[in-house]
Amino acid sequence: MKKAAILFLLLFSFSLASANTKIIGVSTDKEIYEPGDLAKINVSVFSNEEKYLFPELKINFRVYKSDVIQTIGGEKVYSFYIKVPEKEGNYNLDVYLSDGRTTNLQKSTIITVKPLLRQFILTLKPLEQTATPGEIINYNLSITNVGSENERFILDYYNIQVYNLPKNYIEIKPKETKKMMLSVRVPELEDNVYEFKLKVCSTYNWACENITSTLGIYHRTDNNITFENAFTEKARLNKTFEHIFFIKNNNDFVENYLLNLTLPSSWFQEPTPLNQEQTITKQFSLEPGEEIKIPVELTPEVHGTHDVSYYLFNSRSDTPLISGVFKVNVKERNLITGAFVRTIKTKWFYGSLLLITLFVLAIIVYYLHKDEKNPYMKEEVKIPEIPKMNIVKDQNRNLQEWKNRI
Repeated sequence: MKKAAILFLLLFSFSLASANTKIIGVSTDKEIYEPGDLAKINVSVFSNEEKYLFPELKINFRVYKSDVIQTIGGEKVYSFYIKVPEKEGNYNLDVYLSDGRTTNLQKSTIITVKPLLRQFILTLKPLEQTATPGEIINYNLSITNVGSENERFILDYYNIQVYNLPKNYIEIKPKETKKMMLSVRVPELEDNVYEFKLKVCSTYNWACENITSTLGIYHRTDNNITFENAFTEKARLNKTFEHIFFIKNNNDFVENYLLNLTLPSSWFQEPTPLNQEQTITKQFSLEPGEEIKIPVELTPEVHGTHDVSYYLFNSRSDTPLISGVFKVNVKERNLITGAFVRTIKTKWFYGSLLLITLFVLAIIVYYLHKDEKNPYMKEEVKIPEIPKMNIVKDQNRNLQEWKNRI
């Protein structure tokens, strides 16, 4: 009976101690660990009193002991580090906390060990292309993460500057592909064959792969073109006309051109601000042996002779291939009306005043001479009016008088 009472007291004391201190939960810093990886185990403990506990972790028949911990009253998280097994599998992790007397706490969790697949595939297109020194060309880069984990990549280049290279890094999820376009300028080299080398590295495991594209370099003759231009143009004032350029690409490659015309400010009736020059630009591309006609519409607003400058560039140089000047001789539509219109445009006020003055003078002169007699005109002679006669009546009267006399 006495032994039973002692056993009851021990069980009561253990349950009381367990109620005052308990393990709330056990968590890990990763869901999956690589074989032999270092795992961080977080143990959350709640206690109503201050206690010193000795932690002990067991996994795959291996025991890890740590320094004593102290509960402070309330909830606190304690971290421990263990090495996971070298073999793939699921392992039970048992956590024990004991004060060596009445408190013995235990909680378990599962540790998963599996080799992580970290692998990526690079694609760089085109793998071969040709260009000239100084030309800007584009590459399409694709990175595919074929592994089972998120990856973070950085890009680096060996020998050719990349203008839009990502500055920091690129995050790619498992089974995801990210594409980007890289622009590079071909270096000034005398070699005919060159290699563009790019390096891509994963920052999680520092695995790097290199990819290369072969670049054929050829040197062009910049002035291998045919250029025809009318050197003098006749134009009418305020009338649009076309000036024609004929350009032929005599190279054996496609060439991009830019034609620039500079019109002086004196060309226009209303000058541009600060006497700036106005320009006209035409961009076009020509296949090998192709010829093109470039019309440029111009509308002169001031008569006289004007110089129009032109410059022809290609896409590979800032120096013009061809430059020159053609003249435009601007005339009025005809000599009389043109001069009159120009006078009206430049001195409209005085012209209007002159017309009004002439009109008023004409009216005054007309009224002053309206009643004035001409000294050389003879006076009008009035002819007396002859009374009308009744011939029949007079004849009858004369006949009667004659009868009476007889």
